[in-house]
Amino acid sequence: MIDVNNVIDKLKKFFNVKTDVELSRKLGFSDRVVTTWKQRNTLNFEKIIEVAIKENIDLNYLFKRDLKKQNEEIYDFNLFEDFIFYNLKRTIFKESFFNKFNANLQFLFKVVKESISYVNFTREDAKKVLIEIIKNYEINSILDSDVKKENVMKFIEENLSNIECYVFLSKFEKFANM
Repeated sequence: MIDVNNVIDKLKKFFNVKTDVELSRKLGFSDRVVTTWKQRNTLNFEKIIEVAIKENIDLNYLFKRDLKKQNEEIYDFNLFEDFIFYNLKRTIFKESFFNKFNANLQFLFKVVKESISYVNFTREDAKKVLIEIIKNYEINSILDSDVKKENVMKFIEENLSNIECYVFLSKFEKFANM
């Protein structure tokens, strides 16, 4: 599990602030947000990652525990990616989403499945890469259309963050078996 206090302390150190209120303001939130994160033992991962990328904060450092176990550092990023995966699965790909956008989702999965084996991507450019995969896909079937391509690209652009696209691409096989 992610150590919420550790992440908050690292953000405070990076931004050279002392209080939760100051950090909340630095991140663009109201004064009590960071205090609420501590109380609930949760974080706004999307905002933190957005800030980390913008400010060039290493995500591995940010989500790494400071604990040592047999002289090895313990990294939480895999847990973080799993959290994003299950959050995407629960919210974006839930049953109501499938019912509403089933044809577009089928198209997305088909395109990514055909393209994923030769795609290179990083956490920072995954959204761009996913959109490029869709954009460059050559329509070969009357069941597929440019409208579907546009709908899927628009959905990705408006609803998914870079980290969500990264998790989607890197854990595609898990999504495809849902």
